[in-house]
Amino acid sequence: MRGIINIISDFLLGEKDILTTSIDDVFPYSIKIEDFPPNPASKEIISRFKKEGVIKLKPGVYDFYFKSFCLHAGKYAPYKGSGYLIASLKGRGSRIIKNILKNSLKYEGISQEDVQSLIWAVLANGKYASFSPAIKEIADKLLEKEDLSVLGKSFLNFIPSPIKNWIWEEIEKRLPQDIISIRDKLNRLKEVIQNAQATYQELEGIAIKLGKPPISENMLDVSEGTWSQISNDYFIRIFPDDYTRTRMQVYVRDNTPTKRKDNYDVDISATTACGFNPCDLVGVPANTNMQRLGFGDLFDSRESGGENKTLTHEEALELLKKNGRISLNSSDKNITSLEGIRINTIEGIINLQTKCGFDIVITGGTERGHTEGGIYSHINGYKIDVRDDSVLTAYIKENYTYFGRRSNGDEIYKDDKKNEYCHETKSHHWD
Repeated sequence: MRGIINIISDFLLGEKDILTTSIDDVFPYSIKIEDFPPNPASKEIISRFKKEGVIKLKPGVYDFYFKSFCLHAGKYAPYKGSGYLIASLKGRGSRIIKNILKNSLKYEGISQEDVQSLIWAVLANGKYASFSPAIKEIADKLLEKEDLSVLGKSFLNFIPSPIKNWIWEEIEKRLPQDIISIRDKLNRLKEVIQNAQATYQELEGIAIKLGKPPISENMLDVSEGTWSQISNDYFIRIFPDDYTRTRMQVYVRDNTPTKRKDNYDVDISATTACGFNPCDLVGVPANTNMQRLGFGDLFDSRESGGENKTLTHEEALELLKKNGRISLNSSDKNITSLEGIRINTIEGIINLQTKCGFDIVITGGTERGHTEGGIYSHINGYKIDVRDDSVLTAYIKENYTYFGRRSNGDEIYKDDKKNEYCHETKSHHWD
């Protein structure tokens, strides 16, 4: 009986009918691979990926940072230290999701938020005709006409609403609360994507659960950094920073008779480059209470410059050193790290210090442990914490514009460049 109920509930939820990838679909894992120093993604690799949609590599170990996307609305965001494996996209909507991710590489004007909004619209089984004008515009660019025509289609559309509601009422009495919760969130998403005034933050608030997820009954015993074997030639492991940014390491095995020199520095002149498309893959959590992750474009900000440019910890410290009056509360990068901080974030804190004329102490950067998620987060380099100081507080409140409060009551101020400063009084810092 429980099996029948689950099948019916899956159809009524709609989400599993669209994307079905689960822990039962993961590639072989727990492969033992010696730790080699990885090579960062080169400009050539990044450029080829943007043009061809395929990453081609020669034997070695490589390090990438991908824009990642939530593929399981209503579940918990990736939690620090959690194990993830790799699988292929499966389900009725897998081709549509794949096309969204693949085509997003071609449009520089489409933001990561735009792509994620469209993915949530698809996962909610929304109809194209009911999308807000903004989401329709994104869909027109990233999807083919054939994809648009099948959005929101389901055999349930042919069942009269009174009968469908009666069926749901009957099985809802026997369903676990987590399934009911996801059903409600998908229905709420379907409503919000129709609203032209809805913000990304509203969508994110519905789709993303924050905090430490409870352990699922069928959780796999998989630790962080476990390798998955994608083919005979290459292996992948991922380290999600949060649902929007994932570090991916790829090991390509050398199958030529060329003898290794030190298990890493090999003669690759006779090898053939191996290729794979990250847009075809899914990051699958060992704990099924967390989200699946899809992969889109590569972060290449250090090469491109501009407001998205990221810095190493050492590069950021060098800029702060030139200012001379901004310091970190700890030299331990596990406590306070600036690795991957956005250059605009550093320039913003330098600008603040220059204007106010007071010493500033940074107490938080991109290190793990921050509870908030989203694109404009600590882990993605857009936020920084500075020590609460009565003089600094007085300066911000006197010179910046009051912009309201967060849901917890913390005051928000904005400067003339629209940078946001939140006074987190319980944590004794400005965010």
